Amino acid sequence: MKDIERLFKEALDQHELPFENGAWEAMSKRLDGTPSTPFYRKWWFAASVGTILVSSATYFLLQENADQPQKTLAQTEETTSSATHTATNPTNTNKNTSTSIQNTVETTNNNTSVSNTTENDHSLQVEQKIEHKEQKTIKNSDEVNKTTTPSDEPKQQASTTESYQALSLKTQVCLNEELQISNPNDKELIFVKHLNGTLTGIKPGGKVTVNTDTEGTILVSSGKHTDEIQVVKANSKLYIDVDSYVIYDDGIPTLKFKVSGNDQAVHWSSNVKASEVAENTYTVHPYIDKSVNVTVETKDQNGCPIEERTSVKIDEPYNLMAPTGFYPLDFDIRKNRFIPYALTKRSVSFEMYIYDPKNAGVVFKTQDASLPWDGIDVRTGEMVPEGTSWPWKVILKNPNPGEPKEYSGTITRL
Repeated sequence: MKDIERLFKEALDQHELPFENGAWEAMSKRLDGTPSTPFYRKWWFAASVGTILVSSATYFLLQENADQPQKTLAQTEETTSSATHTATNPTNTNKNTSTSIQNTVETTNNNTSVSNTTENDHSLQVEQKIEHKEQKTIKNSDEVNKTTTPSDEPKQQASTTESYQALSLKTQVCLNEELQISNPNDKELIFVKHLNGTLTGIKPGGKVTVNTDTEGTILVSSGKHTDEIQVVKANSKLYIDVDSYVIYDDGIPTLKFKVSGNDQAVHWSSNVKASEVAENTYTVHPYIDKSVNVTVETKDQNGCPIEERTSVKIDEPYNLMAPTGFYPLDFDIRKNRFIPYALTKRSVSFEMYIYDPKNAGVVFKTQDASLPWDGIDVRTGEMVPEGTSWPWKVILKNPNPGEPKEYSGTITRL
């Protein structure tokens, strides 16, 4: 088809009407009103043939030019994509890219010169978009290549320091241990969640006593921080072993308590002043006490206190183990003489007095446990009457710790 169009085009370009010598003369006569039929017919026929040829050639040319803008637009878009890719690469030269794009656009404009005004406007918009995109890409490329220095980085805003002060709290307390929580802040409240679930606010500078009579967790909130305090009980128990009957070692009243259940050191206490401690044994001497109350304390491995108590009732108060009566005529020396039995067993200095109940006169006096009273009134030298009672008193010169200095009672002559 293109070969035919080219032949028509060359034929029209080289076509020339033949020059006839009589043409001017015939035209002159025609203008003067003189018809020339033979010449008119010849000219009309030639003009018709020429018109047909020109019209055919024009049609094919227009068809070719109509297809050309679409091809040119496709080439322009391809060139634009290539130019954009080249511009995003920092190693390419911006000047060469711009020149290539402009040459492409100029070629497009030349090839589409026969197109209508809408096509020309479209090409112009494409060129403007390409230039705008090229400039933006080059700018981004320059920003990428720019070396960032520490001074260019934005300074971070210093974080606001929390105004709550740190609390010095235990992480664990023992059952029934005294616990006080104080608020060291100047303005902010802190909150305590108790074991029973109630919430207490502590004002700045204030404090509160927290109940620890049950196991559980106490929560203390200070700002965004929450502390946990565990309330735990002791993990072991003490056991006290004692003979509830008073024994008299060497004439001294004695009770011995022994503890078990824990390997930690223990602490003993009692209402009896006279006491001794040896390892896990606690010895007390109830000289004047009617009952003995003993407490032993220690701590488990977590530091929680352990306590155990026990009590022993004294049936017969200690009075130097003195008898209440004697029979001077009995053959048994233990019955016919009077001396507190403890004085015969103890190594102690003493003075014993027997008094007349009527006038408080001294009936008998001794400082030797081997010389007891035999019932004779030293004032008269006679045996006191049978069935009579006589007061006595013993004064110790070197009593044991916790022991009273004096003992007293009444002896009856049987």
